[in-house]
Amino acid sequence: MVTKKKTNVKKKIKISKELITIESKILGFLGVFLPLVGLILIYLVKNDDQYALYYGRHGLALFLGWVILGALAYIPIAGIIIYTLGMLVMVILWIICLIASLSEETKKIIILTELAEKLSF
Repeated sequence: MVTKKKTNVKKKIKISKELITIESKILGFLGVFLPLVGLILIYLVKNDDQYALYYGRHGLALFLGWVILGALAYIPIAGIIIYTLGMLVMVILWIICLIASLSEETKKIIILTELAEKLSF
């Protein structure tokens, strides 16, 4: 008997470089640089731009991480340590994401892309 393997095919965003304009790059950058405000701006200005939305979702994932770490900071001793280490990781991811948003490619960023894909709306 032949068994079929189930493959977990995730929806990948494939964006042609010809479709990425300077406006898309700026909106993608703002979506990461100003996470919540940038995402709102993307939806108000150009809500059909997949490139800008891709990085806007990354900014939203970063924002949610910062909120969660801020809440963990109120736990005595262990919370301060988790907060400090977590913020260090978040700042590094933020810088990587800022650079990637200007590259005209949808790059996968460690941990962040998986969370951002779950936030698709």
